[in-house]
Amino acid sequence: MDLEQKDELLAKAGDGLRKAASLIREKDEEIQKIAEEKKKLELQIVASRRSKKATELARKMQKKGLIKKAGFDEKVDQIMDMDENAFEVLSDTVEKVSSTKRKSEGLESLAFVLRDNNYTETKKTLADSISE
Repeated sequence: MDLEQKDELLAKAGDGLRKAASLIREKDEEIQKIAEEKKKLELQIVASRRSKKATELARKMQKKGLIKKAGFDEKVDQIMDMDENAFEVLSDTVEKVSSTKRKSEGLESLAFVLRDNNYTETKKTLADSISE
């Protein structure tokens, strides 16, 4: 193999490496875009699940007369803004509450009962019971 053939092979190898590097960059960009799309989809799934849970809880609250129909959407938004611990406390509380005496009274009239061992205390709102 003479020097001219070696130079030609070297040039071809360089072209091949440049093409390979370009393809790698393109694939890396595609992978990054796919990863971003995956992250968005995961967030949408979480939001969808959270919305479903909030809607179901608000529906239970409405059936028990804890909220009025007119306040349903606002309550769903409030529930969605809660952290998981607050959501669980509210959910447990709603499960333990029987229907209010008069549905028209709504949440303002509900007394929350806290029980700890043999001590019982009544709070006016859920917020009062959580804050202490």
